Amino acid sequence: MNVCKLFFLVAIFGNYSLYPAKQWEQFLRANQAFENSDVQLALKEYQEIPDKGPIIFYNIALCYKQLNNPFDALVAFKQAQKQADLKLFNLVTTQIEQLENHFAKPHDTTFMAYAKWCRAIFSLLLVQLVFLSAWWAFLIVLYWVNSTYKKIIQFFLLLLLIVSGSIGACLLYVKHTHKGLIKETASVFVGPDSSFNTLTTLTQADQIQIHSLQDEWYKIQYDNKVGWIQASKVIKID
Repeated sequence: MNVCKLFFLVAIFGNYSLYPAKQWEQFLRANQAFENSDVQLALKEYQEIPDKGPIIFYNIALCYKQLNNPFDALVAFKQAQKQADLKLFNLVTTQIEQLENHFAKPHDTTFMAYAKWCRAIFSLLLVQLVFLSAWWAFLIVLYWVNSTYKKIIQFFLLLLLIVSGSIGACLLYVKHTHKGLIKETASVFVGPDSSFNTLTTLTQADQIQIHSLQDEWYKIQYDNKVGWIQASKVIKID
């Protein structure tokens, strides 16, 4: 059994999703097709499932990888990563790094990798509630509590504020940062039209940050440069 199939089995038996009966049957048919080495049929079945969760995207990516289509595999792995829990997140990240090496592309920065890891573990709402609770508790202890342990309590509450605040900032950054992958070699222009000067040229699998959309042109950022690229050349992944 090759490594790809091993990861596939981990994804199937290590996670369970509450799909409607019809979708669950289709999911099982796709799994069976993959096990029978009918990867094209498995891919078709997975793609036809309406409500795709991280497991579906992960298995779609494995199908593309088996079919020697590394770019579509990379896209699907990244779609799986943004919804994955910690267990699946680690598997997906390993696969993404292998494909980025294949395309000779850089990995996420340390901050972005940490922010995505936080997203796989924490709920933004929960982190916000913890931060607000710690803030009010800190104020109560500061002004109304007289105890020999007051400074110790304040220290731990302050530590909780710092940790929850930093995690919350990471989650907000990931939530409001929109990423895309370049489908094929494309020029980036100074303005939203090909009549503008060319700023740079991007190649397949380059990852960009998307700022806005205007008349079928994305305003993007890549390598600290801001320019415009045709939306048809980009696949949004986050």
